[in-house]
Amino acid sequence: MARPTRRTGNLPAEATSFVGRRREIAELRKKLTTARLVSLVGPGGVGKTRLAIRGATDLARGFAAGAWMVELADVRDPDLVPNALLAALDLRDQTAMEPLDLLLSYLRDKQLLLVIDNCEHLLGAASKLVSEVMDVSQIDVIGRYCDIYQVGARNMQNFTLLRELGYVRKPVLLKRGISATIEEWLLSAEYVLSGGNDEVILCERGIRTFETATRNTFDISAIPVVRKLSHLPIIADPSHGAGRRDMVVPMARAAVAAGADGLLIEVHCDPDHALSDGAQSMFPSQFDRLMAELRIIAPAIGRSICLETVARRGWGS
Repeated sequence: MARPTRRTGNLPAEATSFVGRRREIAELRKKLTTARLVSLVGPGGVGKTRLAIRGATDLARGFAAGAWMVELADVRDPDLVPNALLAALDLRDQTAMEPLDLLLSYLRDKQLLLVIDNCEHLLGAASKLVSEVMDVSQIDVIGRYCDIYQVGARNMQNFTLLRELGYVRKPVLLKRGISATIEEWLLSAEYVLSGGNDEVILCERGIRTFETATRNTFDISAIPVVRKLSHLPIIADPSHGAGRRDMVVPMARAAVAAGADGLLIEVHCDPDHALSDGAQSMFPSQFDRLMAELRIIAPAIGRSICLETVARRGWGS
């Protein structure tokens, strides 16, 4: 296991006095009390690092495990980011765990503030993105920037597109069509699988019925049915399934209880002014609360909320 030192931080001491910028400091403190991630952006030389250090220093007492700074300017390989974090946190590995697994195992229950500096050059390579592909002509360009192709409900039976996605070597997230039966959905997945791409993720996002109280009817029963009929992982999209923010939480709980392998949930810091689907988007605070509830529900059915890299069901090791 990871054995940290007794230190509760490594923030550098200020060599000179910090004058001015009270408004920025106040805004930074406010953001850090309500958000898990705050990014300071701007041209080089305007003092972003120093502002971050001052804000972290002022708030460090509110974090039981302290405030720590991680410098990534000299890290060129994204795979070495976990190693840099372990070194900055002064963790001592007593096992043969992978660096990322070790890091997540240590951080999962910690109240800790991280200041990550000079990471711009790693963002593109380290990010994981999902984007919807709607036409064969989009496959190449989306593949250059995204990690997972999403096939939306309207294209579930676009067989030409599905065949072409069978030849790519990236995962494909296949949403259930709005009027599709489970059998039709699984047969659509076969078009991708038959091309040699076995990394298919199914997504239940609600179907059209005569009910008008919700945007769609979220078919919870589809989850255990698919788990019985197919080896493919299935995730649930309660945001589209209900179309209402107040219903996302109970639908997400039900999906986990039914055996979903994951959830696709829309979150927005200002959903009432979102350009799309604001009515079904959760506030970040609501999402945090939901995740805490799901960590209680999952163990009751023999599952867990995954925080580490594991072998994916139906995807091999």
